[in-house]
Amino acid sequence: IPCMVKKMSMWSLLNRICAGGWLPQILLIPLSCIVYVSASSWVILANQRIVKEVGFPFPIMLSALGTVASALAAHLTSAAGLAVVRNEVSEFMLGRAWLTRVLPVALCQAGTLAFGNAAYLYLGVGFIQMLKAGTPIFVLVILMAMRLEKPSLLTSAFVTLITIGTLITAATTPEWDAVGIAFSNAAMITEAMRMGLTQYLLKSCNFSVTEGQYVLAPSVSAALLLASAVYELQDIFRLQALWKVLEYPSLFALAATLGTLVNYSSYLVIKTCGALTLKVVTMLRNIIIIVYGAAVLGEQLEANQCIGYAIALVGFFGYTYTNSTSGGASPALAARNRSQTDQSPAAEEQKSEPSDFSPKMGSQK
Repeated sequence: IPCMVKKMSMWSLLNRICAGGWLPQILLIPLSCIVYVSASSWVILANQRIVKEVGFPFPIMLSALGTVASALAAHLTSAAGLAVVRNEVSEFMLGRAWLTRVLPVALCQAGTLAFGNAAYLYLGVGFIQMLKAGTPIFVLVILMAMRLEKPSLLTSAFVTLITIGTLITAATTPEWDAVGIAFSNAAMITEAMRMGLTQYLLKSCNFSVTEGQYVLAPSVSAALLLASAVYELQDIFRLQALWKVLEYPSLFALAATLGTLVNYSSYLVIKTCGALTLKVVTMLRNIIIIVYGAAVLGEQLEANQCIGYAIALVGFFGYTYTNSTSGGASPALAARNRSQTDQSPAAEEQKSEPSDFSPKMGSQK
């Protein structure tokens, strides 16, 4: 291994590790989760500081930092030959494949980032993480609206528990703000849509992590920059906010770097573990940030607020356990999965990969 490491660049080594070819699955899974938790925690705190302390109240432009950096990293490493992007992956950059499969994920991710950062203009970092316990509510509602989910009685009970706990948390918070809560709910809706669509896009197409960023990051960046130009650009020039970037270059560079790590590691967690694991890991990260907000940032936590959050957590982990024991997929998705697996001649080659969908691109090739 030392001889092989000497013959390749660090980027090439990283790409092979992300592809899962060198590290055993038992090491890749916890490593991806640790990187995601660390990077996503710090980027939340960095963005919150940029928005409130630095005085850069432009959440859409701020969200574009990480996605633009991710797009540049994927395309530059591919152009330099440090990362391999297959020819069939490039087909998803245009035409019907881009319109029907890439664009929906890109718009959902752009919405999640923009709405999530906008919430920090009105709410504290700890309270926002508490509200995120309600994500399964929106996941279930969206799947039911699309007729992809028929929840069992136990699942409905756990979601009801999440709803009650989230309502108690929101009602008893000392920093109630309707606009901030609306932004937070909008971020949860788009996040629920993004998680399912991303899992389908990555696993059904057998994308590597770099290939996922190669396809998705430019579209997400374009959506964010276009939205920022429409809603924020005039105020950015009026307030001369771009000077803040020159005044705090290290902080903005840190936010962009952490955003890139979050984008890569989140897709790696989804690819190796599934969207369900990403939800659990994200919830554990939220608990860490809540404790940090109270202990370090001095954010006030009411007793009833903590009780409501505890109720929501019980419901969340119960909902997660119910999904995992039932296979983690709705009947409609399970039927689609079985159909694709039966039709794919490459299915036998992918049994060692923890995938919920058969590799369509492999069968087409």
